[in-house]
Amino acid sequence: MGGTFDPIHNAHLLAASEAVYRLTLDKLLLIPNRNPVHKNSEGVASGEHRLAMVRTAIRSLPRATVSTLELDRTGPSYMVDTLRALAVRHPRAELLLVAGLDTIADLPNWHLPEEVVQLARLVGVSRPGYDGQDIVAAIHRPLPGARITLLPVPELDISSSEIRRRVRCGEPIDYLTPASVIRKIREFGLYRNESR
Repeated sequence: MGGTFDPIHNAHLLAASEAVYRLTLDKLLLIPNRNPVHKNSEGVASGEHRLAMVRTAIRSLPRATVSTLELDRTGPSYMVDTLRALAVRHPRAELLLVAGLDTIADLPNWHLPEEVVQLARLVGVSRPGYDGQDIVAAIHRPLPGARITLLPVPELDISSSEIRRRVRCGEPIDYLTPASVIRKIREFGLYRNESR
C-alpha cells in the first residue's frame, strides 16, 4: 500500500486493516513515496516526517509494517520500480497493490501500467463517489490482463488535503487521524502554512 501519506489518516488505516483481515495477508507494507509524480513535491512534508507519522499510526495494526523502499531511492516514485524491487526481494510472494478506487481509476496513465498489472494483483478499496465495476471495466479496455479485486470498506470521506487545510486554519483534526499522528504534526510544526 503506497502513498504520499501527507498525513496518514483514519481512512488509510481502515483500508489497511480491512485488507489484512479480508484478504488474509501475511504482511502489509505501507510504503511512503519519495517524490510523488502526480503531486507537486515542493508542497509535501519531508519523507522523514511522513515516515514518522506512518510508523506511529500503524503500531497497533496487525501484520503491517513500514517500508522505506521508495524513500531510500532517488528520483521520482514509480510504482513499477517498487513492484520490481519487491518481486526481487520476495520472489515467491504474490504481490497485491492496495489502493483507493480513485487511484486505481488512473492506472492507464501510470508509468508502464502493463508491467504493473503483470507484477501485482490490484486491490481497489472503495471510495465515496467511485463505482468499482465501472472502473474495472474501464481499466480492462486498455489493460485486459489486469487482475483486480474490489475491496468494499466502510467509506470514510477523509483526505490528507482536508487535514492539512484544517491545520492551516487552526481547526481541529481529532478523529480524522490518530492522536499519535496529531502529536507528530504538532511536534514537527507541519501544515501551518503553505510551504512545509
